[in-house]
Amino acid sequence: MSQAHRLPASALTSALRRILPELGATNHARVLSLRDLAAEDGNIRLSDALARLFPQRDHDGALAALRSFRKEVNDAANRHALKLRIEVDSKTRSAPDTRTCWFTDETAASDAARHLLQADLATLPAKVIPQMAQSQGRRTLQYFVSYAHVDEEEAKRLLALLKDHFNSAKGYEFIPWIDQNILPGERWHAEIQRAIADCDFGLLLVSPAFLASRYITQDELPHFLSDAVTSGKMFWSVQGMNSYPFALLKWSLSSASRRFASSSSTCA
Repeated sequence: MSQAHRLPASALTSALRRILPELGATNHARVLSLRDLAAEDGNIRLSDALARLFPQRDHDGALAALRSFRKEVNDAANRHALKLRIEVDSKTRSAPDTRTCWFTDETAASDAARHLLQADLATLPAKVIPQMAQSQGRRTLQYFVSYAHVDEEEAKRLLALLKDHFNSAKGYEFIPWIDQNILPGERWHAEIQRAIADCDFGLLLVSPAFLASRYITQDELPHFLSDAVTSGKMFWSVQGMNSYPFALLKWSLSSASRRFASSSSTCA
């Protein structure tokens, strides 16, 4: 399965513009039909895709035709150095109505994240909270990463992606703090609380395990969810760790910027 994030329905029309001119008329129409079946999160029920794209084929014939269609689209993308792909889950023994397919596009994800980050950073006030420092002419923002340990691999992957996008912000340098920074022998609770106190904002990687963690809900979240004027802490939340985080970041980034602007005068 591709490591790229699946595209939500709202991003499909823009992402598909790059591949459609490279396809023949039949595959062009099939890609648009597949796009129209996508749910808000980008998932497409496999049974619906087979029925829409290959209505005259039986089950096995439709699956074979879908494999050929995917290969043709993915090969066309490769020939033109495009990152768009059509993916299907690996549950080959399950019934089609329980399976999904979707579009991915690493280029679209990167572009969306970069534009989103630049737009939201432009709203940050010039006067910021005390712990912000200067680094080679760039303001330094330290952020605390709150996540459930069962989501560690997803957290690492997301942080790696965010590092690239944060680096595109010319006026800011972002420095993450994650509990892996705690050295052996150090008091982990005290170190976590110190990191929260020192951070400029929190990055909350929300999942069922995150919400079920007693330590997170009792010892981390209150620092970010209490009244903004009192705490001075802002947060960005990422929900749906296995889907398309940058689309889901949009509301949180805008909300965080407003929260930052409203609280900076009391925190500076």
